Amino acid sequence: MKKSVIALMCLALLFALPFASAGFWQWLTGQDVLTGTQDINITLGNTVPTIPLVFNVSADPVAEISVNVVFKFTAQDHDNATDLVDATAFAKFTKTDETERNVTCNKVNGEDSGENRNYTCTVKMWYWDAEGPWDVSVSVGDLSGENATNTTTKMTYGRTKSFKLAPSLLTWTGLKPSDVNKTANEYSTLNNTGNIVVNVSINTTNLVGLIDSGKVINTVNFGIINSSGDECDVNLAVSPTAGSYEPLTDVNEENVAIQRGNLSSGAMVAKQKLYYCLIEVGAALTKQTYSTSVNGAWTVKIV
Repeated sequence: MKKSVIALMCLALLFALPFASAGFWQWLTGQDVLTGTQDINITLGNTVPTIPLVFNVSADPVAEISVNVVFKFTAQDHDNATDLVDATAFAKFTKTDETERNVTCNKVNGEDSGENRNYTCTVKMWYWDAEGPWDVSVSVGDLSGENATNTTTKMTYGRTKSFKLAPSLLTWTGLKPSDVNKTANEYSTLNNTGNIVVNVSINTTNLVGLIDSGKVINTVNFGIINSSGDECDVNLAVSPTAGSYEPLTDVNEENVAIQRGNLSSGAMVAKQKLYYCLIEVGAALTKQTYSTSVNGAWTVKIV
């Protein structure tokens, strides 16, 4: 009986020992311990999205109005396109000395492909915006607040040369033979409706009497200038020769130019005024109406 109890106690003691110990196990079995186990946990963080593709962007201005420049870009998120936050999709056009144009962009429905999502952007450009390359920046964020940005694309904006002239009729009243230095009742306003600076030329015709066509007011008797009060100064105003375009000059003898700009933003932005004087009414002229209806209207041209 005592021997059985002792045997059981020895056996219990054997199992109670830290036999996981390499030394004990080696002692018990006579073999070396060559392997062990470890558990590993690795948590990956958010993948920053990218914008690998911005589709070609170009547009041409249209005189006096705006145009919508529509283009797409592709965003990629390795955590799946559903990780992108559509409300953060954004685009902007910038160019030195020009007003920045920026808009939010919209997800293109039905074009998701795993990690990729397409967005479409519509940027409004105006007739006065400068021609040439504009920098394009697009961006979008994800649910972790990481942002993707692409600034590698240029938007090519074309050029347009255009203007408007008013009024269509110039008149003088109260004239009589031998009068001198009589200004017109109207002045012309030229509005630059394009996006480049233009110079002004004019092609004139002689005014022919509507009753006696042998009587003529020659265009060299007129003075034209862009400065009110100087239109009758023969040393400053241009006295054009009929039948050919002549550049108009200002009081500094520089070509009259019309800058580009927003016609609605200021009194004389992108505008030019022309003033007219009948420097001399010939003493040999008779009472009647003299008009361009025979030889054709005067033509103002931008170059």
